[in-house]
Amino acid sequence: SYRTLGPWIEAEIPAGLKGQHQLRAGIWAVIKILSGKIDFAWDDDRAESAITLETGMELTVPPLVLHHLVVTGPVKVALSFYRADPAA
Repeated sequence: SYRTLGPWIEAEIPAGLKGQHQLRAGIWAVIKILSGKIDFAWDDDRAESAITLETGMELTVPPLVLHHLVVTGPVKVALSFYRADPAA
């Protein structure tokens, strides 16, 4: 990763992450749930529009795909950014 943001608790999560947004071309992100849970919503035509991420889970977010976070309770979360798909 070239940059990590957080960790944040629910009250500290930036408003921009809770609104619809996307990563720039060529940038991937990995959201890591350190404790608690949060809903991650895909804002495109995916079959599963929202998923619940819980403690210990990670999700890779590809570039140029609209999405947002929905805070549903206590959570501690961090983001790491990559210039290539971290799963590759």
